[in-house]
Amino acid sequence: MMRPVPNIQVVRWLEMEPLISLATTSISIAEIRLRNCERQGQSMEAFDCMIAAITLSHDAVLATRNVSDFEFCNVRILNPWDE
Repeated sequence: MMRPVPNIQVVRWLEMEPLISLATTSISIAEIRLRNCERQGQSMEAFDCMIAAITLSHDAVLATRNVSDFEFCNVRILNPWDE
């Protein structure tokens, strides 16, 4: 669905499915959204990727002292140690 011309079979299948039955995983979100890190020359540890993906999938704020690990991932960050 993210391609300029999505696969028609996939489009038809999605149109037939009730929205309530569709879901995605945090790992899929990580794959899709955390590509920004790679594009900006940043690499992430696997656990940090999972943390960021879970945070993104819940539209949450990540409370962490390790701000630099997540700066390029479009994750909202709060460092309560600096408050």
